[in-house]
Amino acid sequence: MNFFFYGTLRDKDMLAAVTGRRIPQASMIAARLPGYRCSAVTGFGFPGIVVDENSNTEGVLVRKLSVHEGQRLTAFEGYIYVPQLLKIELRNGGYENAEVFVPGAGLTLSNSPWDINEWRRRHKRSFIRRRRAY
Repeated sequence: MNFFFYGTLRDKDMLAAVTGRRIPQASMIAARLPGYRCSAVTGFGFPGIVVDENSNTEGVLVRKLSVHEGQRLTAFEGYIYVPQLLKIELRNGGYENAEVFVPGAGLTLSNSPWDINEWRRRHKRSFIRRRRAY
């Protein structure tokens, strides 16, 4: 299974905490999701995406995750995100389809961009601690 991550799961430690293993660097490819804007979810330390023809969302394509890992990811994202098969643009100009977790009903996105480096500074430790306790 191929997945595109634009938020906290771009972080290798967070991804390992959710999938249960370290994903090899060779399986992680810098990519982007054309036609979507990434913004902070109002009141939370994580992002969501929304259709925006004038934007692109940077992220990472992770190839060849197992069905079990896909189930763990879906459980982690819970009911607030829904997996959707979307076309991802690779840095070399090619395209691949991948599962992307898009916000479901009930999440409100702010107009503020979400920044992974700010998340790492402010929230990463608590996110991983909560995930390991799960």
